[in-house]
Amino acid sequence: MLKRDIPATTVAHESGPSASELTFRLLGEDLSAEYELLAVWGAIADYCEQTPFVRGVLSKYDRRTVYMEAGLLSQAVGEAGGDYAFKRTVVEAMSRLVHPTKIPGLVERAIHATEQEWELRSHVRSNVERIGPLAVVRNLPRGSLGKAAMFAVGLTGAEVGLCARLSNGEVDMSFRRRHDSTVDLNEILRRIVSRLGGSGGGHSNAAGANIPADRFEEFLRILADEVSPVIRG
Repeated sequence: MLKRDIPATTVAHESGPSASELTFRLLGEDLSAEYELLAVWGAIADYCEQTPFVRGVLSKYDRRTVYMEAGLLSQAVGEAGGDYAFKRTVVEAMSRLVHPTKIPGLVERAIHATEQEWELRSHVRSNVERIGPLAVVRNLPRGSLGKAAMFAVGLTGAEVGLCARLSNGEVDMSFRRRHDSTVDLNEILRRIVSRLGGSGGGHSNAAGANIPADRFEEFLRILADEVSPVIRG
């Protein structure tokens, strides 16, 4: 998609910053300066805090407190899943600059999500499989595919981690790469899945894809073959 194809009068696009940072920078003149915290919480949740804007905001606060609020917020919202009533409560409270720790039920949800996350990491440790440069977790029963893919990389040192879940004859997958990797997941996945009757894409360091279940093993072989030359450089 090109910018001219988007039905909007203003397009804010930039690689690196989070959507929350871009939104604040676009609308910030009409907002209280305190709303910069919302932008930073979103940036931290998106792992996009290494920008001049975020570093500038963090210099005004105790960053440990900011990170705690951001962590609780992202964990609780992730745990909420399809509970849109709770999510609307969070949005409404934050529009009034209520800190996450003051939103009813949020801390408890965040704690529960964190407990489940440690269980997820343990599952990945026991079930991850190395296929060349890949670390693969097959058919995750529950939990975040993205976090499982990240754990797969961290636990094995593989170049790319992927976690899959089988549903209705299709495989949903999430991918993460090592922090120092030059593999462009978006570019590689878009090229591969189109040949296998699926869809996918995302960012260079994090992406997702969906393919027919009967093409999964073929997909793994092709992906390993595509990633290996990039590593060898």
